[in-house]
Amino acid sequence: MNPPLRSKADVDAIMEGISDGTFVDLVFGSRAARGFEKEVEFDQAPFGIVGLETELALFIDLLVHKHRKIDIARLIAMYTLEPAKLFKLDAGTLSVGASADVTLIDPDLEWTVRIDQFQSASRIRRSTVGN
Repeated sequence: MNPPLRSKADVDAIMEGISDGTFVDLVFGSRAARGFEKEVEFDQAPFGIVGLETELALFIDLLVHKHRKIDIARLIAMYTLEPAKLFKLDAGTLSVGASADVTLIDPDLEWTVRIDQFQSASRIRRSTVGN
């Protein structure tokens, strides 16, 4: 991960910034490294973590349920409406005429992260590259 995870004080400050509205968007820049690219010495491995499959669940768990920093409506707005406003896109809302890109979630569903079910490019094994 780049930049690397920081101290608890830094994480707490980020959580407070989300809670008080300093941060209005939640975005995740993903660069999925293939599994075999990570099979080198730590300092030689490319940056990147699997996040696409776990990010929303993690934020729901931490920000909505455990720390109660924001409610689920605000979290969804930070993923949809706020980035659309930032980039001046006709998206992020279910209004008439807007793009209907919809994802259904159950914010109370408990599930287990299973790496073998990830769809990320990071799950591509050396033997499948180029096939």
